[in-house]
Amino acid sequence: DKKLASITQEERKMISSIADQAAIAIENAKLYEEIEAANVKLKELDKLKNEFLSIASHQVRTPLSIMKGYLSLLRDKKPGQVSEKQQEHFIKNIQEANEQLINIINDFLNLSRIEQKRMKLEISKSEIEKIINEVMERLNHEAELKKIKLEFCAPKEELLKINIDEPKMVEVITNLIDNAIKYSPEGGKVRVEVWKSGSHLNISVKDEGIGIPESFKDKLFQKFSRAHNAIQAQPNGNGIGLFLVKKIIDAHRGSIRVKTKEGKGTVFTIELNYKSGLKPGEEVDANKLEKEGIIRYDEYKQ
Repeated sequence: DKKLASITQEERKMISSIADQAAIAIENAKLYEEIEAANVKLKELDKLKNEFLSIASHQVRTPLSIMKGYLSLLRDKKPGQVSEKQQEHFIKNIQEANEQLINIINDFLNLSRIEQKRMKLEISKSEIEKIINEVMERLNHEAELKKIKLEFCAPKEELLKINIDEPKMVEVITNLIDNAIKYSPEGGKVRVEVWKSGSHLNISVKDEGIGIPESFKDKLFQKFSRAHNAIQAQPNGNGIGLFLVKKIIDAHRGSIRVKTKEGKGTVFTIELNYKSGLKPGEEVDANKLEKEGIIRYDEYKQ
C-alpha cells in the first residue's frame, strides 16, 4: 500500500497510457493476423477461380470443336459426296458432343447453385431400377467404344418406389457409371447392382479400373480435386463430379462410401433411406438442409 501511495499522479497517467498503448498494440496484432489470414484465403479463392475458368473453358471447347469439325465437313461436302452411313456417323458424333456439352454446363450450374446455397430438391416417388436402366442405355455407346461390358444385377425382390429428386439422382448414377467407364481398361466390365437392406436402398457401381490412390482418399469429394492417375488417364476431367454426387446424396439424407485399391478397381456404394422423411411433392431448399446439418458446406470447400 505504501508503494502504491508513493506513485505520483504523473506516474499513474504514464502507466495508464502504456497500458492503453499495449492494448492497442495487441488489438492491432490480432487485426493484422486476421488480415493476413483473409489475404491467404483470398489468394486461395483467386487460385480456385483461375482453375475453374481454365477447366470450364477447356471442357466447353472440346465438344464445341467436335461439333464445329463435323458440321464443317457436312457443309463443305457437295450433294452425293457424303454417304448415308457417313452422314449418320457425323450426326451421331455431333449429338454425343452436344450431350457432353449439356452435361458440362449442368455440372457447372449445379456447382454454382450449391456454392450459393440455392440447390433445391423436388421430391417424387421414383423407380430406381428404371433410372439405372435408362442411364445404362444412354451410356452403352460410350462403353461399346471401349469394349466394356455394362452389367446390371437386378434385385431378387421387387423394390418399392423411393422418395427422391429423380433428375438429380439420374445425375448421380450417370456420374458414377460414366466415371467407371472412363477409368476402366479396354475390354473391362462395369457392374451395377441394386438391393434392399432393411429400410435402406443400396446402389453400387463396380469397375475394374485404375482405382484411387490411398493418399487421395481424403480429397475424393472435394471440388476440382483429381488424383494423379485420373489426370493421366483422362486429362479433360473437371474435378467436380464426385463433389456434386456427395452433395446430392447428403441432401437426400443418404450416404456414399468407396472401396478401392490403386490399379485394382473401385466400388462406390450409395445408401438411401426409405424413411428419410422426404415426401412426394415436397420442395427442400439448401438453406434448410444446412441448418439441419445435412449439407455441410465447409467440409468440402478445402
